[in-house]
Amino acid sequence: WVSKTTLAYVNHKCVPIDDVDNAIHAKARNMFLDRWGLTDVITLEGTDDAKKESAEYEAKLKAIPESVLPRDEDGYPIFDLCLIGVGDDGHIGSLYPNR
Repeated sequence: WVSKTTLAYVNHKCVPIDDVDNAIHAKARNMFLDRWGLTDVITLEGTDDAKKESAEYEAKLKAIPESVLPRDEDGYPIFDLCLIGVGDDGHIGSLYPNR
């Protein structure tokens, strides 16, 4: 199953990619990615330039081959499963209540 899995994050932060306290990818690597051997992961680069990170992330999503994931009408991949957690304050993804 690992060879057929592509992981893309919803809740990214512009923090260093190896920041275990704040970077989603660093947390996921520690919790399960390294153990599972999952390597097809779409991540941010870990800079503090949100506009650049956003544009590069969009390009990475659109660069996923259609043989891996089909596309919608805007060229974005269609994922088979979306697993979204809810934060302690009730946020989902990067959508925070009362902000």
